[in-house]
Amino acid sequence: MSNKDDQDWIDLLAGQSVANADTKTVRDAQICRGALLAHANKLKNDAEIPYPHILKNV
Repeated sequence: MSNKDDQDWIDLLAGQSVANADTKTVRDAQICRGALLAHANKLKNDAEIPYPHILKNV
């Protein structure tokens, strides 16, 4: 990945839109974000999340 792809990935993972992002990067980040959010919704309390502060940023 290039530096732009890395930053695009981070921004997309955080739920931001990124103009002119590579379509594969967009797709992969959306899949990962969706999986993380789905997993977070299954957990009953923050104590079960290994790094809750990171997940909150996502």
